[in-house]
Amino acid sequence: MMPTRPTMHARIRVKISRAIQRQALITVPTEQADQLALIHGYQAMAPINREIVRVFTPCEEEAERHLTQFRRQQVALIKKSRR
Repeated sequence: MMPTRPTMHARIRVKISRAIQRQALITVPTEQADQLALIHGYQAMAPINREIVRVFTPCEEEAERHLTQFRRQQVALIKKSRR
């Protein structure tokens, strides 16, 4: 990979034809393109993940309450059987 130089952006407005613009396009190396695609994918998934969490958090809390109650009952049974 070739070292890159920081680019300087001039504050001038230049009109460039579309043909020249197409010639000036730079291809992004595959590794960087993959990273950009991954970042874009994570950004797209964020709202979906928020919705999943919003829907399932109450279910998980209820399940945890049931498990805690079951565990307490099991501990009580074990203590009773040892007497």
